[in-house]
Amino acid sequence: MQAEFSILEDGRMLTHHKIGDCSGRCCFHSPSDHHMVDWPMVWRSDRGIMERDCPHGIGHPDPDDREVLANEWNGVHGCDGCCIDSREDSGNEHS
Repeated sequence: MQAEFSILEDGRMLTHHKIGDCSGRCCFHSPSDHHMVDWPMVWRSDRGIMERDCPHGIGHPDPDDREVLANEWNGVHGCDGCCIDSREDSGNEHS
């Protein structure tokens, strides 16, 4: 499998799957219309997940990351509430 590269906000180059190998939601090729989509992406190599940094500098798991979608524990994070989408029902819980 060949790979593509993306340059993240912090200047690091990240290797990831090619667009032809992409299916469904993807933080690189087909991000959903979530409210964090324009926040900088940060690769958490210690956890193997992509996060989005909110304006306060807190990393929130990217809801389009395959690993976050595959394992609910990957959504656990130190949270300041910015990942809660005000467009959603106010009764929804978050990690």
